[in-house]
Amino acid sequence: MGIPIGTALSLATRIPLVIIRKRKYELPGEIAVHQSTGYSKEERYLNGIEKGDRVMVVDDVISTGGTIKAVIQALKLAGALICDVVAIIERGEGAQDLRREWSNLKPNAPYAERSMYVAGLRH
Repeated sequence: MGIPIGTALSLATRIPLVIIRKRKYELPGEIAVHQSTGYSKEERYLNGIEKGDRVMVVDDVISTGGTIKAVIQALKLAGALICDVVAIIERGEGAQDLRREWSNLKPNAPYAERSMYVAGLRH
């Protein structure tokens, strides 16, 4: 998961961090989306993003792209503006599929293998 990376970025930039969770909190405005990856199928939950918020999605690895697709879906349902998608590692075809599906988003990963993301607010 990209939580350690997102936390470090949030602390360094003083930009708030929002984590897509596996557990439902039933808070007002909570958005649930289905995530399907090569190894699991489950619900993810998003709180704390409002319409018009600018978001950069951050994760450690993109493999199948299933997690990022679920995160992007939740952010779009919330009305967020997705500014960028960043991962440290790409592994498999997931990042290439994301680039084809959302041509305006360019998952950026500095290393040859690829992976997933967590959302953090961006100014």
